[in-house]
Amino acid sequence: KVDPTTLLAIIETDETPRLVKTVEKTGMLYMLGETSYYYPAVIYCRQRFQEGAFGQITYAEAEYYHDWDHGLYDVMKWRGGANWKKTAGGPPMHYPTHSTSQVISVTGAHMTAVSCQGFVDHHEDGIYPDNQWNNPFSNESALFQMSDDSICRINEFRRIGHPGAVRMSMWGTQASFEENRAGAVWLTKNREETERLDDL
Repeated sequence: KVDPTTLLAIIETDETPRLVKTVEKTGMLYMLGETSYYYPAVIYCRQRFQEGAFGQITYAEAEYYHDWDHGLYDVMKWRGGANWKKTAGGPPMHYPTHSTSQVISVTGAHMTAVSCQGFVDHHEDGIYPDNQWNNPFSNESALFQMSDDSICRINEFRRIGHPGAVRMSMWGTQASFEENRAGAVWLTKNREETERLDDL
């Protein structure tokens, strides 16, 4: 049985090259399965992108809103044991796969530059900044330059007055996809070509 506290190891800058070397040495595959890849809206956008319907992507945004009051306390207590607050306050951008995978899986582009800002959390639970990272941020927003020359904004929020969401929107030179709490819509330059996507 794996000790759940080992799942929250501090990320070191040499971990990725070591992982690549291990894969090269062993010939084994490294895979990370991300649930957001399979969300209906993401699948829909991937199909439209492959058809060329977006044109060139100019901007995309994705977000993962998961407030502490929606089960995170219990998860972190299970993972961290008696010292759960020390392991609970990880910077949101240390693990942004729920949001980034949506955009990356549609276009295949990767992030090449980033500017990131954080919300300094003052909640009475004391998780921030008294954690193993000395991290004061429960919410982080990042703006990325992408390898396909587009721009991407990612939000990873853990303290937010919202019921929670994993969603994305994407704008191209020919058409766009917008998703919010009210639903999703496909839009083209022609204002009359709008399609509500209620089943996503």
